[in-house]
Amino acid sequence: MTDARVQDPGREAEGEAREGRGPDSRAPRVFLTWAAVFLLYLGFTWLFYLRAEHQQFFPLSIVQCLTPVVCLYLGWPAIVGCVSAEALLLVFAQPLAPGAYWIALVAELVFDALPYVLWYAVYGRSRDPYPRLDRAPKLAICLILLALSSLVWASVVTAFLYEQAQSDSAWGLWSFCFFITFDLASVLGTLVLLGLERSALAAQAPRWVGATFVHRPRMNLTQRLVFVFALFMAFMVLFSFISYLDGFDFEAEGYAGLISIVASNLLYAGQTAFILWFFVCAILWYLESRFTRPLETLAGATRRFPDALSAYQEAEEKGDDPTRIEKARD
Repeated sequence: MTDARVQDPGREAEGEAREGRGPDSRAPRVFLTWAAVFLLYLGFTWLFYLRAEHQQFFPLSIVQCLTPVVCLYLGWPAIVGCVSAEALLLVFAQPLAPGAYWIALVAELVFDALPYVLWYAVYGRSRDPYPRLDRAPKLAICLILLALSSLVWASVVTAFLYEQAQSDSAWGLWSFCFFITFDLASVLGTLVLLGLERSALAAQAPRWVGATFVHRPRMNLTQRLVFVFALFMAFMVLFSFISYLDGFDFEAEGYAGLISIVASNLLYAGQTAFILWFFVCAILWYLESRFTRPLETLAGATRRFPDALSAYQEAEEKGDDPTRIEKARD
């Protein structure tokens, strides 16, 4: 895997940042990525597990919902960091029987690694294989992968917690876990993915991916629209949650009552987000085909025109061979 920057005149015209890294920087970067993800996952999730009531309402913490997106961007060091932290948590914070322990650990591995593996199976041979939400098809693929991860996690949680949760049906518990997980992973995860690309961190692809990663400090129109849609959904969840708290008596209801309200709100939001994302992808695809791509093509041609004109005039003045002059003119 490489993340060395390359000189690309077209990208340089757009003001993209580049940053070369030698082979010696790979090992420290892998270790730092693993350590940072391991400590953040362990710290935040341990605080979540301190509450005995969490199993009755939530399948996993907010941090755990975001790990598929973080691992999609940061690659195998982040996946190993999440799984190793979960291995400790399942021993000390939430002890399980040996068989259940390994099932839960494998489920965590699949949950975190599935988007990463399938993303590069789809885009690994393309010119820009990295997880950028700069096109509607990439957004759609990302959402499908997050839905698959949520499906895996909901199935495992349902198998583990069905008797403890005292749910009316396995389907009710499964849909509850799936929609909450997908809601948090798709809405907050989309914002996290856009933020990671804006950061100084480089996306980490498998070693067999040949394309180099290039930072793009500015979002294109599609990314800005995705950001607006995701932010709107996040605020929609927040404001609806505030309305749920109107008249809530914390002393009487306690922590369990508060979490029950949050879970009910997120379940409704997850079902809404699952439907809204289809419309978002359709709208973005229409805008790209009709407006965004033609405008981006025209803007790129406008930026390249002065250099192309100079090359053509220079080729004519020097009396280069007709083939080169014709190429410069085109």
